[in-house]
Amino acid sequence: MLGLLSGVVVHIPVVSIIASAIVVGLTHAGIYSVVSKMKKKDYRKAVQSFIADLENELMKWIDNVINFYNSAVNELKATLKGEIYG
Repeated sequence: MLGLLSGVVVHIPVVSIIASAIVVGLTHAGIYSVVSKMKKKDYRKAVQSFIADLENELMKWIDNVINFYNSAVNELKATLKGEIYG
């Protein structure tokens, strides 16, 4: 669920987009033929692990953006209060 910054929940199939991009990239690099020889379970497990790590990193990044936004808004409010009441 990305899009929480604007107050609207936007469902983006990020996992689908990233997984597709990975497969396309591997296919064009010629690596996919090697990967297809691996056990499907191992390949799926590796991709799912990568996507889970990527999702965690994206959520941390979003949290940092939200914290920065809130900090900037609070700083602006404090500045405006100082100008109005100061």
